[in-house]
Amino acid sequence: MFDYYDTSIPIDKQKYEEFPRVETNDSIQMGTFQYSKTNKITAYHRTKGEEKETYTITYDKNDRMYFVEGTLVFYQKGKLVPLNIEYEYLYDEKGNPSSIRSYYYLGGEKLLHKETTFEITYYE
Repeated sequence: MFDYYDTSIPIDKQKYEEFPRVETNDSIQMGTFQYSKTNKITAYHRTKGEEKETYTITYDKNDRMYFVEGTLVFYQKGKLVPLNIEYEYLYDEKGNPSSIRSYYYLGGEKLLHKETTFEITYYE
């Protein structure tokens, strides 16, 4: 699909409905996005056969991505498995991302999967 993008046109102005639909032997992925009044993604849903991803996105008072909740449904050892996940974005005093934490739920318990910390050096 990327061959049909016009790089001189912003991504939100591309005429996706006019792109030809290409089918291959692979599973076709379909995605749906919802946007806020300020053109921020507030929800995302993707399917690929029986596999699914669904996310809702919350922004903080400064309109920065703060919290993402989602559910994945994917094949594991030949069985479809649902997994609830969360991402938390934290920012420093200058408004830059300081860390991203990802969690998943197992047996009703919230577990930290990974934390990415950004070290930013400011020069004055």
